Formats: sequence, C-alpha cells, structure tokens
Amino acid sequence: MFIVFLSAACAAHSGENRFTDSREQSVYEWFCLSQGENGLFQSAEGVDICSTYQLSTAAMVFTLYGDYDRAGKIFDYFLSKQAKEFSAPSITQRGFLQMRHPSSGEADWNSYRWVGDNSWLLMALNFYKSRTGSRKYDSMMKAIADWLCDMRDKEGNEIYETGDFGLWYGFTGDGRTMLRAKSSEGNLDAYAALAPFKDKAGARAEIKKFLDSMYVAGDRRIKIGTTVSTTDSELQAWAYLVFGDENKYPLEFLEKNYRLTVTSEATGEEITGFSYMPEDHMEGRLELSCTIEIVSAFQAMGDKKREKYYLSETEKAMIESRYHPGTYGLPGLANKSRWPNDPTDMRGVNVHSSAWYLFVKKGFNPFSEFKF
Repeated sequence: MFIVFLSAACAAHSGENRFTDSREQSVYEWFCLSQGENGLFQSAEGVDICSTYQLSTAAMVFTLYGDYDRAGKIFDYFLSKQAKEFSAPSITQRGFLQMRHPSSGEADWNSYRWVGDNSWLLMALNFYKSRTGSRKYDSMMKAIADWLCDMRDKEGNEIYETGDFGLWYGFTGDGRTMLRAKSSEGNLDAYAALAPFKDKAGARAEIKKFLDSMYVAGDRRIKIGTTVSTTDSELQAWAYLVFGDENKYPLEFLEKNYRLTVTSEATGEEITGFSYMPEDHMEGRLELSCTIEIVSAFQAMGDKKREKYYLSETEKAMIESRYHPGTYGLPGLANKSRWPNDPTDMRGVNVHSSAWYLFVKKGFNPFSEFKF
C-alpha cells in the first residue's frame, strides 16, 4: 500500500495535481524531495551525475503538475550556464554538455555536447512556455534551436560531408573531437523540439528526409543511425510517439523482438517488459525505462489493453526511496545491473524511468507539438 503525505512544497500544488492514485502521488513526492537547491537531481539515488536529458524530463514533470517554480529552477540553472557553454562562435564548442554533477552544479567536461540532450531541453522549454506564456528563456531557446539547425550535414553549414541533412551526433566537451555519426534518436528529438519554430520549418523538413532514409521498410523499423543498422526498443517507441504511424512503426515489432520476462532483483516479482538493445535481450536484461516508454506508446496508440497490462507489470518493479522513506519510484533496470559492483541502476529510484511513469499516469506525450 502506498500512503504518502505531500510536503509543504508539493502540497501547494495539490489542487492542480489531481493524482489518480497514491502510487502516482508517491512518485511525484519523490521528485519534490529529491531536487537540490541548485535545481539538479541525481540520475539515480546514490549517483553524483545527471544528464541534461534527465533534467529535462524532471522539468517536464514539474510543468505537467503545475509546479512552475520547481521547473524554473532547472531552467534557471541552464540559463546560468548559457554564456559559458554557448558563447563560442564555432558549433563544435557550443551546445550544453550532456552530464552534470548535482553536488557541485558543475558540468562534466569529459561528456559530450549531444544533439539529443539539447533537443530534450528545448522540448521541456517549449512545454513550459506553452503552459506559462513566459518569455524568460526565449534567448536560450533560440540559441539551442539555431545550434541544432547548424548541426545539419548540409552544404553551407560549418561541417558538410554527405549533404544528407542529418544532424551530427555531437562533439566532445572541448570541441576537439567530432563524433562522425548521425543518430536517428537525436534527429527524432530535434524534429520534435523544432516544431514550434516557424522559421525552422525548412530545417525540420530536411531532418525528416534524413529520418526517412533511416527507415528499414522490409522490417518496418527505424535503425539506430548511420553507423549502426540495428534498432533499439526506445527508438521504435519514440518514432511512434513522434509520427503516430502504426503501419510504419508497429509496436508488435517490439513484442516480437524485445519482450522478455524476468525476476526483479529489487522486489522479487516476476515482470514482463522489454529489453533495450538486441544484446540486452540476448543477456536477459529488462530495461524499465524502455518498458514504461513503450507503455506510453501503447497509450498514444489507444491500445488500452496492452497499456494497462504493461503498466501493471512495470509497477511490480517500483521501489521505496533510499533517501526519502514513504516515497517511491522506478529504478532503471529490473535485473542484471550493468555495474555489478555498484548496482544503483536497480537499487535506486531513477529520474528517467520515474518521469516517464508520471507521463503515462497523466496521459502526456512529451513529443507533442507545443504551441505558444
């Protein structure tokens, strides 16, 4: 049984929250209690690192529940870093870094400037502006949108090679090394993030051409990118959430190739869900973050039977917070930690998984085309 009492900070918004059940309420309470004074989170409890992507999903959670001040703390953090991380004239030294240390608030300069993380931050800012009408972050939004468009492999842009319009994966933190590949996921993210910007319509159309070139018609799937021809389960689910095309991106592909049943090492419950990569499936590793994203895709499809089934399976893996007793969330994995000596991906509540859980509970598609 999940019985929680909202903290004062969260209770102020309880009228707008309208929780469907105590489990949802307990996960939202975890988000309220886990945010640091600088606005940041640990990616999973016990880990002093967090990605720009994960922080963006947390900002979306707070915006979704009407807790705009808490969402604003995350955006204010990035606004304070904009001059340092977006001031260089070259695209190779622009873009928010992927990883942060929540304890110090410092960026990890060994991480990458990746188009995916920057796109998710822009998606979160789009959602916030659509809800609040605030123009406080307009300059940051423009900087990200412009950088994303400059990252296209297009004649006339700073880095031109094949002219396929795809966004390059990104650069090392110091900008000296380019990752000479193009990720379908990063391009999907950018396609969604640029939707509200009318002056970027041409760029979006070009990105769509690249994404079309990544489609494998015979298998009805989208491949990971220019250097990897396989598909991961998250990517297929996200492609459906972006395009809503059941014929082109069938979720049955995931049930056929990525579904598995394991025993949760944290709860002891038997769970049916999905692996992430083909190699994870071969090793029998169930990724809860991917499973709850696939639940979101079934929800968007209107397949209530499979939405309900996989949601209930995912909830079997829910764990109590290590730091905030009485609050709960999802870990990243159900079994077979990728770091056996420090299995925080199974033992600690995870921002990514738990944010998507709340998206599902609210019927929210983060890839929506927000308008403002």
